[in-house]
Formats: sequence, structure tokens, C-alpha cells
Amino acid sequence: MIAVASTTSTDAISSFSSTGPAVEVAAPGSSIYSTLNGGGYGYMSGTSMACPHAAGVAALILAAGVTDANGNGRRNDEARWILSTTATDLGTAGRDNQFGNGLINAEAAVILAFDPNAPPPPPAPIFNAPSNLAGTASGSTVNLTWQDNSNVETGFQLQYGLKNKNSVSWGTPISLPANTTATAVTLGNGKWAFRVRAVNGTAVTAYSSVFNVTVGSKGGKK
Repeated sequence: MIAVASTTSTDAISSFSSTGPAVEVAAPGSSIYSTLNGGGYGYMSGTSMACPHAAGVAALILAAGVTDANGNGRRNDEARWILSTTATDLGTAGRDNQFGNGLINAEAAVILAFDPNAPPPPPAPIFNAPSNLAGTASGSTVNLTWQDNSNVETGFQLQYGLKNKNSVSWGTPISLPANTTATAVTLGNGKWAFRVRAVNGTAVTAYSSVFNVTVGSKGGKK
């Protein structure tokens, strides 16, 4: 499955388009001249118009004879890679939450699919939230670890805050390098909640599940 955003005739994001870290590419979806139910033609808008554009370019890539470069018995991953690799970057440089990798480019995609010397695609991009967040408290210092479920993140963000019954006063997210630990978080006494998310440029995943810890004379996981 490929999430496709919608663009206007001026390459802006359509007002109705979904956005978020799952978006891979964008395609025209505003005021598209198309067939209508019951016959005839007219202008329609929606991601239901953008998705067929992306599907059509994917079909052209397969028809161009893209090969199973990584030898896994399928060609869909090569087609997916070409679709994203040849997209025209829009918005914030690099992949972002509005346009994904950019606006699909049929000509560039077919040319690359025809190239017998094209490099094999890298592993399919995965950009899922971290999991298994855990930690230990020693005095006023908390050491955290988590599982990385993304292969394209440029780093992580850590957010924590004081708990008051069932609510948390979350602080500003703290940028971290692309590793799976955070140490020496010095806090005051009380019940604290922690969560992390992966970052890729301006794109972010959802947060991990919350890890709770009590800091103080009776510190420890709670």
C-alpha cells in the first residue's frame, strides 16, 4: 500500500489532502477532468483522483520492464522505489509530511525503469514508532532504552513530563541522535512519564507507549 497526497495545478498541497509520515508521494488531485458516474465528463477533486495517477505510473514502470533487482521474486518493491526516487521534490527539502518524496514524475520513472544498469533499490522505507520503551531510575537520573522500528530516521525526540493522576504536563520534545538510549535525565522528585518518537527531517512518527517512573527516595518503575 502506498499513501498518496493530492496536489493542485500549482503544485501546492490540496486543502483536503491527508498528510503525515505515511505519505510517500503526491499526485494531481484537484479539479481533474475525468469520467463521471452516469456518463460524460467533468472536473472532480479528491485523493481518489490522485491515487490513480500514482497507480498509472506504477503500471508504466512495470510495463517498462523493471527487473527483480534484489531477487526476492517480486517487482513491486522496485516499482515502489522508482516511483519515490524519481518524484519531484516539493515543499520542505527531502521527504516531508505533506508531499512525501514529492510529485510523481512519469517520464523520469519510465526512463529509470528501462535502464538495465539501474541500481537495486534499498530496503523499503519503514518509518514506524519506537516500541518497548523501558528505563531505570537511580536517584534523580533516569536511563531509557527503546526498540527502533524505523530504517530511515535521522534521530529521535524524547518528551517527558510530570504526572498528576491520569494527566501529564508534557514538556518540549528534546532532539536525540539516531540511537536507542537516553541517559542522565536529571529530574525532581515525583511521578514522571516518558515517550519517544522517530524523526526524519520534518516528518515524525507517532509516539511510543508511555513509560512511567517515580523519582525520589522510593524511585523506580511504576
